[in-house]
Amino acid sequence: MNLKKNLLKSTLIIILLVLIISVGPMVEKVKAELANTPWPMFHHDLKHTGQSPYLGAQDNNRKWSYTTGDAILSSPAIGSDGTIYVGSYDKKLYAINKDGTLKWSYATGSYIESSPAIGIDGTIYVGSYDHKLYAINPDGTLKWSYTTGGYIYSSPAIGSDGTIYVGSDDHKLYAINPDGTSKWSYTTGGYIESSPAIGSDGTIYVGSYNKNLYAINQNGTSKWSYTTGAIIISSPAIGSDGTIYVGSFDDKLYAIGTITITFDTVPSNSGTITFDGVSYSDGDSVSKPPNTYNISANPATGYKFVKWEVEGCITVDDPNSPNITCSVSGNGTIHVEFEVDSTCFFDTKSGARIYIDLVTSLAPRWRVVIPSKGYDTEWMSFKRYTKTNNHFWGEYADTRYHFIIDFYSSGRYHIIFDDRVTRISIKIAN
Repeated sequence: MNLKKNLLKSTLIIILLVLIISVGPMVEKVKAELANTPWPMFHHDLKHTGQSPYLGAQDNNRKWSYTTGDAILSSPAIGSDGTIYVGSYDKKLYAINKDGTLKWSYATGSYIESSPAIGIDGTIYVGSYDHKLYAINPDGTLKWSYTTGGYIYSSPAIGSDGTIYVGSDDHKLYAINPDGTSKWSYTTGGYIESSPAIGSDGTIYVGSYNKNLYAINQNGTSKWSYTTGAIIISSPAIGSDGTIYVGSFDDKLYAIGTITITFDTVPSNSGTITFDGVSYSDGDSVSKPPNTYNISANPATGYKFVKWEVEGCITVDDPNSPNITCSVSGNGTIHVEFEVDSTCFFDTKSGARIYIDLVTSLAPRWRVVIPSKGYDTEWMSFKRYTKTNNHFWGEYADTRYHFIIDFYSSGRYHIIFDDRVTRISIKIAN
């Protein structure tokens, strides 16, 4: 009998230990995803769409109003039980019941202009002018606070991994762990009063007083930035196609989306294009946000730069300069024209230009051009030739053309050209 009691006692102890070990970590784990409530944050969701799935009031009858101690610039958030949370300039965050009665209030150290966001566990996050981001439990008690270096006008956003993002007037966007510790901060060039929006891939978008809209990766590194004409206080919104919409003090609403830029070299594969520090070959393309970028033309051996040409929503500062900036506002193609960096001879009588290519991969070859007549043989490869360090002789002959050249590095040359179709004949020497 005692043996059975001891075995039963041992079994109960083992079961209790298993339960403690398995439940313990679950108790310790901090969860802070965005709550699935009718309106859990500023502008409803992480993309700031401002779209509710519910039908709004169909008349203007007032149900109730609740008076705080000062002006309300904060926008309300709604909890899963219908509690309405809103900040006030009287320095308090209010929790108001569905019937308009006070549930509780929490006093911060200064004005609250920030709009609260609600985590999946009911935690309410809100910023204050006292430089702090507050995490308040659903019962109105403090969970934790995180101190930044400036006023917090910005409204927090909660990422899918529980990270809380908020901007501060100390020029930084903060990423804060669910337990209130710092994950990272990203420094912009101005105050951040804009509220961050989060894309489906986790990219965080936020505006700054330095005129820039920033796209920041989840690890706190820069993805890209776009410069408007004035400060940005507006909070970005993300469309279903990924377009970012944001307003600026330059009086403009901007629609910013990833666009495709295609590169083309003429002739094909006669060089490369360096765009935003990366080299691209003929036919390559890249996706970039609208912005101003540095571009450079890089001719292959034996070629030289001629000009830029662009199509679509792209402009270049100077089409005749190989190293310039270009403005990209939409999809388009950047063409660069190269020509053979050849030896050229000129016939004053006919106006003909005789080009000799001895350096490209297609050399040796020749070409005769008479611009006034629109005449161009295009490039033709020599059928016979001899070449030394200081002398070149070459001949081409078919049913139409006969071309012979003999020239020395000293400058002496002798050229004969006949076109049996057009009756053009050239003989020059020195």
